[in-house]
Amino acid sequence: MNVLDTSKHTKEELTEILRKELAKHPVLFLTGPQGGGKTTLSVKMADENVGAIYEGRARSAQPVIIIQKDVTEKMETEIVERRKLPIFDGDDPIYVDVKMLDKLNYIIEDVFDVMELGEEQLFNEISKLTAQIGVKPKPI
Repeated sequence: MNVLDTSKHTKEELTEILRKELAKHPVLFLTGPQGGGKTTLSVKMADENVGAIYEGRARSAQPVIIIQKDVTEKMETEIVERRKLPIFDGDDPIYVDVKMLDKLNYIIEDVFDVMELGEEQLFNEISKLTAQIGVKPKPI
């Protein structure tokens, strides 16, 4: 399923459809016009299987990203980068581990909210990130 017509189902039916999709696809990427019900549906979906819900803030028609709880937990521990800080301990530089969930937050804020590169670029960046743990987001 790539298109879900929200006008053809009740909110309860839509919530159940998306729960089933989330069970099959650990990351859902919902796009659509402002007022289409993406945020409302994602909040209704919040249960023991949902680990994170993100929505863009800068534009009116923002995507909503829903992530399974077990994938969120894995992202909280998966280190994707060692970033050198502009601080030195004597002669040695100090490094910090960047976890996948932190990188996801950065991508959402930078690519979408700050740079306003759009849903397609955001989806591509999230896909590259989650591919590192074998997860492919599903656009709806």
